[in-house]
Amino acid sequence: MCCLVPYMYRKMHLKIYIGFILWFYVVPARLSNVLEALKVQLKETGLSDTKYDSSELMKVIKSPSFIDKSSFIKYIFKEDYTNILITAPDGFGKTTNINMLKTFLEIELNEDGYPTKNIKKPIRYTKNYNLFNRNLLKIRNAWPCVNKHFGRHPVILVNFKIFKGCPYESTNDMFKLLIHRTYQQYGYLMKSKYLSVKQKTYFNIFYNENTCSNLTLLQINDGLYFLTGVMSKHFRKQVVVLIDEYDTHINNAIATSNEKYLGFIIEFQCEFVSHLIKKNKFVKKSIVAGVSFMAGGKLCCCNLFKEYRFLDNHIFVKYFGVTLNEIYKLFNKYNISNEQSSIFFQKASGYIDITKKKSVFSTSLVQNYLKYNSFSSYSQMFGYVYPLKNAFYIPLLKYHIEKLIQGFNVHAVTSSKSKILFLRGLQYFILKTYKQKFPVLPYLFFTFLLELGYLSYNEIRLKVLSKPPEMKLSTLRIANDLIKEELINNLNEQYQNEGLHIDNAETCANILNSINIKSEKENFIRFRDSLKVLLKSMNVNNSTFCKNKIHSIIFTVISKSYFRIAIDWSKGITMKIPDFILFNKNYDAGVVVKVNYNRSRTEILSEIIDKDCYNNYKNKTIFNPVIKNVVLIGINIKENMEISLTYTFIINNLLLKDSVYIE
Repeated sequence: MCCLVPYMYRKMHLKIYIGFILWFYVVPARLSNVLEALKVQLKETGLSDTKYDSSELMKVIKSPSFIDKSSFIKYIFKEDYTNILITAPDGFGKTTNINMLKTFLEIELNEDGYPTKNIKKPIRYTKNYNLFNRNLLKIRNAWPCVNKHFGRHPVILVNFKIFKGCPYESTNDMFKLLIHRTYQQYGYLMKSKYLSVKQKTYFNIFYNENTCSNLTLLQINDGLYFLTGVMSKHFRKQVVVLIDEYDTHINNAIATSNEKYLGFIIEFQCEFVSHLIKKNKFVKKSIVAGVSFMAGGKLCCCNLFKEYRFLDNHIFVKYFGVTLNEIYKLFNKYNISNEQSSIFFQKASGYIDITKKKSVFSTSLVQNYLKYNSFSSYSQMFGYVYPLKNAFYIPLLKYHIEKLIQGFNVHAVTSSKSKILFLRGLQYFILKTYKQKFPVLPYLFFTFLLELGYLSYNEIRLKVLSKPPEMKLSTLRIANDLIKEELINNLNEQYQNEGLHIDNAETCANILNSINIKSEKENFIRFRDSLKVLLKSMNVNNSTFCKNKIHSIIFTVISKSYFRIAIDWSKGITMKIPDFILFNKNYDAGVVVKVNYNRSRTEILSEIIDKDCYNNYKNKTIFNPVIKNVVLIGINIKENMEISLTYTFIINNLLLKDSVYIE
């Protein structure tokens, strides 16, 4: 059938094609049993049908907690860009807005699939028009937009939500199912007088479930492109393409697949979407919604979209989520008492945008509180816990999460571009397959948590790093107490798995707080003894595995103290970091800690002093503190788990020659 529509095929990258041929056919591609199970799951979760009509939007509008965001439609068409990408976490109203946009734009048809009104003129008094007008939706007052766009565009809705929870091995079948479900919305084209017999025959391949299950790789890639062509021919107008949850499958792949398949999935997903909308003469405009900008990978690097990222400085921030004024109106409508209102704002403070001028709240969170007068946990509402649990296995990441819980900020770097390499790095620690040689970039992890809705902007520091390029330094905090509780629960679970006694760790941290250049030998002896008690309580030994565990324990102790770790975030980190470069909250004193195993007395501090460790780090951190007074501590752990300690001082940038050894 390829010869019937030769204009539909574009050249694909050879490496993508070969990779997917191997994937789809060497790895058992015909996963019919998996697909059948997925169909049952989709039906149970209400995702079995991608069709969405105005009657469903009516149910949403009639809900007492409905928040009118329809004004965002006029801004969609004020933008000159053909392709628009908008991101926000789950529960911020993306799907409702996409469906409202579809209902506003789509041409109302009779039973034969032809317009009920003359679409060359402004549309009035149709079913959809009455839906917007009688329910007093705000967009009805934007007459230029209504006259020009209401009910006058062919619309194709592609919903990737059906990929939620599907295994990466079933990607082939899921794309076939996605195409088939999309085609089912437009069955009237089979009767169109404007399409040729060959075009209808080819259309039927995608429309019929049996023939759709036998699609080739090229047919999968071209299926929706062909649909834009026949839709445009039927209506004699360009179409508007709406894509919801575009990144669902990539996020699934990050969390479940191995590195090899992740690369294939990202490449194919990007090829699939870009083939649909990039330089497509049949498409007037495309609006794409999803959770993660980073998950777009290559798709977001080729300037295909005008991006509107979650909490960035743009007009759509207030239309995805609930503003403070909208919450007050809803609380008055529901007669929420002052006490209940205080509880809500104490638990669920808003997300601050990058300019610190706007704040938004989760739509689902607000609606659930109004309905049940209680909160659901973050994981129950949004379902994104997987990045957190495995991140605790990397000591530095766990350390910063602990600091976030204590109320500190975390410094992250946001990029205007996303690379597949970054996603693979992100995948390494999500799947606990991180490697010593691969630099896991902390800003990558925290930017991802920002996109998922765990973090919010606190302030922005306008400093551009030289490496990597196009990176801006930002300061983030935990978005609200509900998320903090989720983090604490995961952290406590990790403590239990490690066998960590919190009281012992806090005792050790309190002694560390007292250490400075004026500290007596007794302070260091107490620190050594408390660390010894902590390690023995966890039954660690001097094996390679426990060296990593000891390293993690010391990170935890530091997180409980007043000290902060200074690290050059732009260069990334690995799982093992031999030195801890610390500074106190006043930026006027530092501590350098080196952990050794089975070293002699003279070797304990040698690496710190010989490599000029403190000075090498001091001027490279993003915090850039000017610290003249530093305590150098070398910790030596012997095979029998006895701990010895050596320390000395740098005072006014001068190293004291004499060091003190504690056996």
